Amino acid sequence: MLDSSFAYQKLKTRETYAGLLKKWSTPLQKIVSADISVVYVPVVDNGHWWCVAFALKDQKIWFIDSMYTNPSSEHSGDVKKLIAAVEYVLHWRDTQYNAALVWKLKQMHTWPLDSISFPDYNDKYCLCYLFIVE
Repeated sequence: MLDSSFAYQKLKTRETYAGLLKKWSTPLQKIVSADISVVYVPVVDNGHWWCVAFALKDQKIWFIDSMYTNPSSEHSGDVKKLIAAVEYVLHWRDTQYNAALVWKLKQMHTWPLDSISFPDYNDKYCLCYLFIVE
């Protein structure tokens, strides 16, 4: 899981990809993309938390957002920016550590989008869910 500052810096500032890599992607240090199943990118926007999960092995992008019934349309602009940033980090790490397979840029934008559905609580409060991943 990346630090929520990764998304904030990409979406709210003019942080470069190199800056994101150096300052905000330490959970991926010394790991090549072939060893990663999912990259979770938590996002906080105006006090609302949501998450985008890049399932590398399944080649699918998941939205985790309890507030919207169609989070992929709600967050599509942000996700486009995050796709490019995450791909840059994966590509650079693979290149840096001489991985047998180097992450190819500009492939995630073709992946299908899906979301995890949540019960409708008829309020505007973010729900906190814990995911246990094997």
